[in-house]
Amino acid sequence: MQSNKLSQTKLDYRLFTLCWVFVGALVISGCMAAPIYSPTANHTVTLAFDVSGCPTGYTLSTGAACLADPGKLCVKRTQFVKWQTKSTADEFKVYFDPFVGPPYASRASRPGPGQETRGIKIASDAPSGDYKYGVIGLRCPDPFNNPLDPPLRVDH
Repeated sequence: MQSNKLSQTKLDYRLFTLCWVFVGALVISGCMAAPIYSPTANHTVTLAFDVSGCPTGYTLSTGAACLADPGKLCVKRTQFVKWQTKSTADEFKVYFDPFVGPPYASRASRPGPGQETRGIKIASDAPSGDYKYGVIGLRCPDPFNNPLDPPLRVDH
């Protein structure tokens, strides 16, 4: 009997953990669900790539950095964000949630050189908090093992 009680406790714990993981995924996916695009953006993240095509760093447009953490992009609900490069050879994709929708792919900039995403709108009901996302270089020899993970914070 003791063995069954222990097994049931383990099962209850696993179900509880699975439920919290599912709820967390739903909350995180709410940041960028149902994308709305714009040719312009409130904030721009300029990406840097090495010679093999892997992302190595980023800079934020003026006014985009969080005051308390200058390396973090701070956005408000309903603002637009876009990612760009200075070289047309540096094609990339931005992944927010692998379980909800496709990644945001770069395209040739208009006007000028480089690649960029369209301005992507932050959801009006996105919960405040820090969000993780990844940027991969399409020329990178091992893109999913060399992602760039710039931090993003949504504030009201």
